[in-house]
Amino acid sequence: LYVSNATGYLVQEAYSLDFISATADSIGKNMQTLAGVSANGFSTEGFYVGFLLLLILVLGVYVAYTGLIKRETTKAIHAIMNFVLVFILSASFIAYAPDYIKKINDFSSDISNASLSLGTKIVMPHS
Repeated sequence: LYVSNATGYLVQEAYSLDFISATADSIGKNMQTLAGVSANGFSTEGFYVGFLLLLILVLGVYVAYTGLIKRETTKAIHAIMNFVLVFILSASFIAYAPDYIKKINDFSSDISNASLSLGTKIVMPHS
């Protein structure tokens, strides 16, 4: 019984040591720095900004081939809309990455604590 209580205590303490929430801001800022996107807009450096011109060039070639040569304008328009949608959604996620990481971590932590509490009640109902 004492070993079970000690194990339960150690697991509970392990769940209370939340390393991600302490570093979530740093993780988010590093994502923004690597991508070159922040809440203030785009910077001159970063992978996201660096590859943007190349991606637009590839999209333009695809749209020109699909729309002009194959005469599938609907498919070309869908490709443009998909590119713009993915661009906006991914840029907005990266711009607010620290907030999103904290919220996702809080949600995960709440689920972990609830499952630990429920497991403790099942294993030791009178404690």
